[in-house]
Amino acid sequence: MEKLLDIYTNFNNPMSPYVICEVQIQETNINTEGDSIRVILNIAPPEKQTHVYKFFGSVQVNRKYGVNLKCDMYIRNIPIDSTNVVDFLSSGLFHGVRRKRAEKIVETLGEDCLIQIVNAPEVLREVKGIPEKTVLSIQDTIIRNLGMQSIITKLYEWNISLKRAQNIYKLFGDASVQKITENPYVLANNISGIGFQKADEIADKLKIRGEDGRRIKGAIEYCLHQIYERYGSTFAKRDYVIKVASQILYNQDTVHYSLDIIEENLNELVNKDVHNIDGFITEIGQVRQMDNRIYLEKYYRYEKDIAEKLSLLHHHGEELAIESVEDLIKRYNRMKEDLSFQLSEEQDKSVLLSMLSHVVVITGGPGTGKSTIIESILMLYDLILDFEDFDDFKRKVILLAPTGRAAKRMKEVTGISANTIHHFINSQSPDILEKSSRLFIIDEMSMMDIRTMNQFMDKVKKNDRIILVGDKEQLPPINAGNVFEDIIISNVFPTVELTRVFRQSQQSAINELASTIRNGSISNKVIKTSQDVKWLDRSRNEIVSTIYTEILSRLSQNIPFDDIQIIAPSHKGGQGITFINKAIQESLVDQKIPSDKDFIPTGFCNNLYNFYIGDRVVQLKNNNDKEVLNGELGRIVGVETPVERVEINNETNEEEIVLGPQTLVVLFNEKEISYFEEEMDELALAYCFSVHKSQGSEFPHVMLPISGAHRVMMNRNLLYTAITRAKKELTIIGELEVFMRGIEEKSKPRYTFLKELLI
Repeated sequence: MEKLLDIYTNFNNPMSPYVICEVQIQETNINTEGDSIRVILNIAPPEKQTHVYKFFGSVQVNRKYGVNLKCDMYIRNIPIDSTNVVDFLSSGLFHGVRRKRAEKIVETLGEDCLIQIVNAPEVLREVKGIPEKTVLSIQDTIIRNLGMQSIITKLYEWNISLKRAQNIYKLFGDASVQKITENPYVLANNISGIGFQKADEIADKLKIRGEDGRRIKGAIEYCLHQIYERYGSTFAKRDYVIKVASQILYNQDTVHYSLDIIEENLNELVNKDVHNIDGFITEIGQVRQMDNRIYLEKYYRYEKDIAEKLSLLHHHGEELAIESVEDLIKRYNRMKEDLSFQLSEEQDKSVLLSMLSHVVVITGGPGTGKSTIIESILMLYDLILDFEDFDDFKRKVILLAPTGRAAKRMKEVTGISANTIHHFINSQSPDILEKSSRLFIIDEMSMMDIRTMNQFMDKVKKNDRIILVGDKEQLPPINAGNVFEDIIISNVFPTVELTRVFRQSQQSAINELASTIRNGSISNKVIKTSQDVKWLDRSRNEIVSTIYTEILSRLSQNIPFDDIQIIAPSHKGGQGITFINKAIQESLVDQKIPSDKDFIPTGFCNNLYNFYIGDRVVQLKNNNDKEVLNGELGRIVGVETPVERVEINNETNEEEIVLGPQTLVVLFNEKEISYFEEEMDELALAYCFSVHKSQGSEFPHVMLPISGAHRVMMNRNLLYTAITRAKKELTIIGELEVFMRGIEEKSKPRYTFLKELLI
């Protein structure tokens, strides 16, 4: 442990990224003379000289300066007496906690409050005036600084980064080192960014090698995780698991392990008493075998529970108060007389089925009237149940979608509030959960993964009704499962497939191209330029410059820049999302793309982007505190000036004025939201984003770059999804032969068993 004495830059090279700190040594495990040492950092130095820190790094010897420590990371040492605990809590690490509140925390909870908060953050609710969102924030910060001290030294010896060490501590707590020592392969199967190779390196240091059962079983479980995370399957065939696990082991040490040994370990894993096997510790849960299928337990449970709950709802739900089907049809026909639009037979069938069945599936391509059906279902539902008032109606009708933008579009169509599925799952209070006879309508169902569907079904009661709406030809979910397609293939629930196109002209080339791809009738005839589809055959090195030229062309036609959206298959490479975003941003900053906005540096950034005032950005995950949903588009409008506040100087015990942190201000739907520096990973530039991120959204003018560098990702579902995002115009730019091969390529099959379980 060291105490900071001084901080200074590299005077010989002011542009150097390194900072040199002179620190007073209190405790160390390196040989050095004197009571201080030079610490060299290429990261931001500690904030205050009055605090004690732990520095981790490698020793360097310099002829002029002697022994130096090249620091990889450091953490703040945490006090245990009340005075210093108050100083720590009011040090600025915790947003919303000033000295008076810090004193109140210590007074209420005692000197050991930090340990209490780590173990159970809800104890902070005993302290009056602490906002709910601050409770978990305080716990996270303490974990980063307090809990890490007990394990950081050992984890550093294993070359585990500080960020991953924090994730390990959150999962295993004070037992982190013990868990890893017993079985390092828990890291490969629990911690993002630590694969089998890294876990195997740590295992080797712990003398866990060769045919050790923990190693073989770790390879098997890692194989299963890769199948789920990379390929979206919920199970794998037994022979395939053994083969892939063997390859994983061979890639590590080029040793061909006997398939019998791998099979023996797999048999132990599928043993129901796996926790009692000598010498084996699993943190994943038992592996299950059903016939020739190998599951991780949780995925087996997901599919089984979903099937049971859907079947129960389908067969045992109470009917609506309708005298007869004939009565329902009469009331529906009277309702249609007041509509300003006409419904097709397919749409009529969809609306009526929603009143007669507890689980209904509606699928169709773009422009087939899915939104009109949702609107009509709501009108008929209101008519049949005769709600007391609109508030009662809103309590019993719940509209959901996988992304924020899709939920926003549902609200625009229906006039009723819609939320993301995750928001619904995470925000249900017990009194709401007790209500029954609700109507759920879920749009963009093709994006629904198996875990989310299981969480949703946990919230559904036996008399609820569920209407699942989507386009089965779009991309499957990012995570494991193929819920929507499995439900359709099972043929258990009433399903309507819409074929008639209403939106856009029947002569629309966008519609024609989408239908051609959807039906699989592929030929070179699809490549033809029209008023709303433009094909630009370019080499991959010309793609970005062509996008720039096409944007200028649209602007010259008085098309607003905000109506233009670039959608790309991949983040990587010179034609990928990140590169295109940076290129468009640079052109806007330099006014090569004319704009009525001034693009001004903010000083805020993340590991991919520097952000400017005027930038178009996208929210990357749900943030309930900010009420911003995953996928929402916004614009950076400013930087909030730091607010002055009064704090007590720890050394002089006198009041001093200090500045609070700056925040980045983003405008979402006419509402300004502030972001702290540590929240920058929630944002990304959005001039270009992925096909997956675009699902549930539509844009007037879509540009789709096609590069051979992304050939491996091209398939019919991906290109169909990208094309159907365009409302008025689609411009396809790049290597068109890659596009043609892509639409002939079917998505890799996902191995799921939900369709067989549904009855």
